[in-house]
Amino acid sequence: MKEGPSLLEVLKALFQKAPEEHLHEFAKELEELVEEARKEGLLSSEESEILLSVLRLRRVAVREVMIPRKDLVALPEGASAEEIRRLVCRNPHRYYPVYRRDLDDFLGVISLRELVQHFEEDFKLSALWRPAYLIPESLRVREALKGFREKGVKVALVIDEFGALCGMVRLEDLLGCVFAFESCEIHPDSEGWYPLDPETPLEEVERIFGLELPRGDYETIAGLVQERLGRLPRTGEEMELPGLLVQVVSADERAVRALRVRPLERRT
Repeated sequence: MKEGPSLLEVLKALFQKAPEEHLHEFAKELEELVEEARKEGLLSSEESEILLSVLRLRRVAVREVMIPRKDLVALPEGASAEEIRRLVCRNPHRYYPVYRRDLDDFLGVISLRELVQHFEEDFKLSALWRPAYLIPESLRVREALKGFREKGVKVALVIDEFGALCGMVRLEDLLGCVFAFESCEIHPDSEGWYPLDPETPLEEVERIFGLELPRGDYETIAGLVQERLGRLPRTGEEMELPGLLVQVVSADERAVRALRVRPLERRT
C-alpha cells in the first residue's frame, strides 16, 4: 500500500502555495504551526528549518538581491567606441545598462560579450543595445525567475513604483538566492533520487555531486537538459549525463517545472 504524503511534504506544499496578497499574515500562522509541530516531535529541527527556509524565500523581493542603482556601471548611448572601450576595460561586468541623458532616461541593456565582438570596430552603441526586460522592485524572487524563464532573458532592469530605475538583477543573482535557501533540502528518497530545482546552477549541481557537467550557452540543469534534447523536455523523460541520471518530473509547453536526479556509478 502506497504511503500518503508526510507532514513535511504537506506543510511544504502549503508554504509554497501561500496566497501572495496575504503572505505576511499567512506566513505568521504557518511559522507558529511549524514551531508547534517541532515541539510535539512531529517535525525534526532540520525539517522545521527546511520549511522556514521555503517560507523565507517566498518573502524575498528582487530589491533584496539586485545590484542597486548606485553600484551600476552604465554606458551613455552617445559615447564614442573609444570611450566605451576605456570604460569597459576599467569596469568589466557581464551587463551594462544603456542611457541617453542620465540613468532616469534609461534605454536598455548590452552584454560584455556583445561589446567584445565589436571592440576592434568603430561601433555605435545605439545600434547594439537591446530593450530591457523591466520588473518592479517589489516582485518576489520566485516570480522573477518565472518571468526570466518565460521571456528567455538573463538580465532585467528593476524599477520602482514610479518607473524610475533602481537597479539591475541578473539570472545568477536570482538563482543564488534560491539555492541559498534551498540547499538544505537536497536529500534522496528511498530509491536514491534527489529532488532538484530546474533552475539550480550547474556549478551547484557539480559541487553537490562531485562531478563535471558539459558547458554551453546555458547556466542551469534544466538548460543543459533542454540543450541536449534540442527541444523542451517532456514529463517522464530521462537523460543520462556524466555521473548523473536526470528525470523530468513535470514539464509543460513553456518550461521544465520539476526535476529529480540520481548519481550513477562511476565507470572504470
